[in-house]
Amino acid sequence: MPGGIENGPAHLRGAWFRIYHPSVLLLIVTNLETTGESIMKIYMDVCCLCRPFDDQQNRQVRLETEAVLAILDRCGRDWTLVGSDVIDLEISRIADDKRRLNVEQKFLIIAEYIDLDETIFSRAIQFQDAGLRLFDALHLACAETGKTIFLTTDTKIITIGGTLPGLAIPVKNPVDWLKGGVSS
Repeated sequence: MPGGIENGPAHLRGAWFRIYHPSVLLLIVTNLETTGESIMKIYMDVCCLCRPFDDQQNRQVRLETEAVLAILDRCGRDWTLVGSDVIDLEISRIADDKRRLNVEQKFLIIAEYIDLDETIFSRAIQFQDAGLRLFDALHLACAETGKTIFLTTDTKIITIGGTLPGLAIPVKNPVDWLKGGVSS
């Protein structure tokens, strides 16, 4: 079967996705209660949002693309996609008009928005001191302020995020986060 996503049966508690690739079938199981739990809040940086428009020849890129699309699908239904001034600015800087418009279209489902403030700038400086670039540090500070799951395909952000003392949110690759059972 060519690449694609199939949602699991709606009657099951939680949700599951089958992600098809020419060389692999990845069954991702999530165990998210729909009652009594807070709403799953997702913050994707721009490299994550751009993944579906990257060259799909690489297996890891294809897996990340399918995971991002599955997560965006859930954000369009029962999870919350969180946006920010930083995401808007970074998307506006995408030189290729077609790519920028495609990314903007995927981002239309945002349900919550983080405005930059002094707290975010202060926290971003701490993240820069730990080795993150400006935009990456701002994304992480916005995600932390919004109390979200921070998803990125950038391994440097994931590595540094895992070592930051006092970071109040998980920093994950979308594939790894889905495989891990979708928890905050």
